[in-house]
Amino acid sequence: MMVKIYWFFRIAAYAACLGGVAWFFAHQASPSGGQEGLYAVYAGFLAFFVSYAIRFFLRFGGHPRGNPPRGDEDGGQE
Repeated sequence: MMVKIYWFFRIAAYAACLGGVAWFFAHQASPSGGQEGLYAVYAGFLAFFVSYAIRFFLRFGGHPRGNPPRGDEDGGQE
C-alpha cells in the first residue's frame, strides 16, 4: 500500500511541476504574470518531498532492526 502511495505522490509531483511550468510560460503576459503556475510548481516540490520521505521510510523504517524481512517461513533457505 505504501508503494502505491509513493507512486501517487511521485506522479502527482511530476504532473504538477510540468503543468505549473507550462502554465507559467503560457500566461506570462497576463496581469498576474503566471503566478498560479509557480504555485503548482511549489506544490510539485512539496509532493516530491513527501515521496522522498515515503521512500526513506520504505527503505529504512519498514522493518524492525536486526530482523530483516523474510520471503517465506524458513527465511528463504531451501
